[in-house]
Amino acid sequence: MEQEPTIKDVFNAVQGLQSTVQGLQGDVQELKGDVQGLKGDVKSLQGDMLDMHEAMNEFAYRVDEEFGLFRGEIKDLKGEMVGIKGEITGIKSSMVTKSYLDEKLAIYYGDTVSMMRREDQKLNAFLEVAVDEGALSKSGAQKIKAVKVFPGK
Repeated sequence: MEQEPTIKDVFNAVQGLQSTVQGLQGDVQELKGDVQGLKGDVKSLQGDMLDMHEAMNEFAYRVDEEFGLFRGEIKDLKGEMVGIKGEITGIKSSMVTKSYLDEKLAIYYGDTVSMMRREDQKLNAFLEVAVDEGALSKSGAQKIKAVKVFPGK
């Protein structure tokens, strides 16, 4: 059989429990202090996060404004490009090709040569008439004829 605990045993057990409870109460108080410190840290972080959120919103607003300006400028540039393309198309449609220009220059050159030869023939005819009628000496006519319109021919 077991013996019944004495009052001293009960008293010692109660004192042991009391010191354990006091230790636990100290631990609880320490935990309460830690929790209070964590609450302060959380509040500080919340404030920091709010500040960061506000800064990000401000940044996003400014970025949106800048992109809006860029979109407007790009739209203006696109409009100008359409106008420039139209002008280039107009220039291209009215521009002559090199072969066309070469052909026209050859025609004008031929016409000019033909006209100069007719003028040369008229001058020669005039000189003959002037010599025949005595208005010009043969040596004077030869000097005039010595000046060639088309040298080398």
